[in-house]
Amino acid sequence: MDGIGLTSLDPLDAAAAFCFCAGVLLVVRQWLKTRLHGLRIAEQALVDHLMRMEQVISDPALPANTQRFLAAFADAVADPAAADAFDRGLESESRLKADELQILEELDRLALTRPDLAEGVRQAVSKGILFLLLRRSPSKRQISEFLFRFAGDPNREVGLASRYLLKRPVASFGLLRA
Repeated sequence: MDGIGLTSLDPLDAAAAFCFCAGVLLVVRQWLKTRLHGLRIAEQALVDHLMRMEQVISDPALPANTQRFLAAFADAVADPAAADAFDRGLESESRLKADELQILEELDRLALTRPDLAEGVRQAVSKGILFLLLRRSPSKRQISEFLFRFAGDPNREVGLASRYLLKRPVASFGLLRA
């Protein structure tokens, strides 16, 4: 016995402890590699979001309500607490309401005259949502659900962002009701 009351380990116990620790380290290493990869993608999504925002936000053809919506969405993307709230919004998604459809209707009208600008708005929102999703450590289930819900329909992303902003405690960021 040593001074702290432990008996010496036999070689099999030492080998088992070593294997256990090595296994834990390998799992932690793989998790860190996966998390780093996710953060790199999140960083690129944020860069893309900001680049798109810069391209569209000051365009004179952008409707004022859509401009306020994008400014509020950019604030939400910058808010670390927004990721959790936005994730809850993904889980409780339901049919869009009239006030949430206003932005989509504006984008549809804008697409008739300025399809590049409407696409830029959709891309800015899409990249912002991707950043919000990847900012935390999402599970494979969350990513799969996100892809399933939004693949091929950029209006759903804009609608979700609109719903999220309208539910935030700050008075809808000046968004006009339908």
